[in-house]
Amino acid sequence: MDNNKDNQELHVGKMIEAYLNENRIPKVKFAELISCSRGNVYNILGSPSINTQMLQHICNALQHDFFSDISKKYIKV
Repeated sequence: MDNNKDNQELHVGKMIEAYLNENRIPKVKFAELISCSRGNVYNILGSPSINTQMLQHICNALQHDFFSDISKKYIKV
């Protein structure tokens, strides 16, 4: 059973990367905001899933609700 509203596969890293690009936030700045290395940023952006605590930390750092984005785009109710 496919639960994606538009048949796209969820990739949290790509969602975050798209947000960074749309808002012209350099990856170096993102690394500073979430207090991690640039290498770790590339690991996050390449990951289809991340744990909820990390996503919450990223939401707070970027002041953006990715949980809401995921819910709107991928959760069928």
